[in-house]
Amino acid sequence: CRNITLDIRYCLFIIDKYAQASRLIDEMSIIQ
Repeated sequence: CRNITLDIRYCLFIIDKYAQASRLIDEMSIIQ
């Protein structure tokens, strides 16, 4: 059970990081 919760948290964390990264890339491409 513990491992499953950890995995979900980890996935959410990574998804959040990727979302922020893609947003930054979008903004940069708009500026260019």
